[in-house]
Amino acid sequence: MSVLLLILLPLCALYAFTFDFDNRILIGTGNDRLSMGLSKQNDDFVAFNSFLTLINGPARFHVYLDAYADPTADVRHDELIFAGSWSFYPYQGDRFRFEIRPSAGVDVDGNLGLSGLGKLMDRPTSRAFLEIPYVRKTSVLPYADMMVVGSYRLTEHIRFGLYLLPQYWEEFRLNFGAFLDYKRSGYSLTYDGSWTFTTRLDFGILVFEHRSNLTRSLSFGTFILDAGGFFRERTWEVSDTYAGFGGQSINGIDFVTQQARLMLSNRASITLLSRYTSGFPVIREDNPHERIRRSYNMTALGFLWEPPELAFWIFEPFVEISGGYTTWKLDFIYNDGTPRASLDALHTAFAHLRTGLYVIPEGTVVFDGSTLQLTVALDLDYFFNADKITDYVMQDRMHKAGYRFNALVPSLYIGLLVGMDLF
Repeated sequence: MSVLLLILLPLCALYAFTFDFDNRILIGTGNDRLSMGLSKQNDDFVAFNSFLTLINGPARFHVYLDAYADPTADVRHDELIFAGSWSFYPYQGDRFRFEIRPSAGVDVDGNLGLSGLGKLMDRPTSRAFLEIPYVRKTSVLPYADMMVVGSYRLTEHIRFGLYLLPQYWEEFRLNFGAFLDYKRSGYSLTYDGSWTFTTRLDFGILVFEHRSNLTRSLSFGTFILDAGGFFRERTWEVSDTYAGFGGQSINGIDFVTQQARLMLSNRASITLLSRYTSGFPVIREDNPHERIRRSYNMTALGFLWEPPELAFWIFEPFVEISGGYTTWKLDFIYNDGTPRASLDALHTAFAHLRTGLYVIPEGTVVFDGSTLQLTVALDLDYFFNADKITDYVMQDRMHKAGYRFNALVPSLYIGLLVGMDLF
């Protein structure tokens, strides 16, 4: 029922919306793999995360759907939240603005059948599905909050603000924070019992968020699609920066690969490469609660060059050279009272060479202020201290006897490249 609702609501909203930035249809999903390697990772037990937000002027409607699986407590539960809000502006001056946004809704928590979706998501990643029981009782609780925001416009596009958010959600909470926005993007620092720093990059049809909990070593990346962006006027002229997302297998380990690029000229850029893998694979089938937390992250900084004289038909070649470091981290987790055992992290250096092609010329596929391209590339990585890496990753007992982490290894990368016009 909830999945059907997520499909039907955006379609119904087409009849009520004019497609500008006061009216948006935001569909998002998040995961700790979408973190750009910016934070140390501890699992928050979120197996599945999705949401839908409809914005029509001062009115907002939200649907949140999450699945949680906690192997340490041997319990699984799903959560569905419906909430609506309305913004009031008691005062709007040339620079100062005061906003009150009350929200009310319902929080349903229990067995909503999302374990089947979890099995489907684990299948392509070859991760063993965690067979733990659902909570016995499904509860229905009220959800309510009221955000009070005061903000000041520093320049034409920069706004600073403070907010207070009293909230009732399972229990009473008091949140507060500060934010600095540039156009629709920005940064915020919030407190709800612990401090969280959030970066939001809003490029119209695509929105990216990264939340890092500063006290609990948790980080979370969110990818959001604004369905209204398909209908807004296309404003892209030239890409000021790029974001890349894809996947590849290196030495038998599957990585989510993310990339950010800052253009230096029309044909050259500084690049930030991040690869990340994580998971809770089962060590033994006869004891599914004895598990290992993997956290392998590679971060590199380098230079990219696009030789224009070699471009042909729908393909444009590029060459990227970078170097950085890798953090290998394993935690052993048990459900019988045995303390969690965390191995000391292993840090090694690596060098990276990527040669590839952009498929479809830039500017051919344009939505809003963004242009999309497909990237196909061959990576060649050299890892220092490969013998130490072999000994370290073999401790998770998921690799077969005789496994060896090769120092020099090629891999195929396939990903989506998003060029964004910022100005």
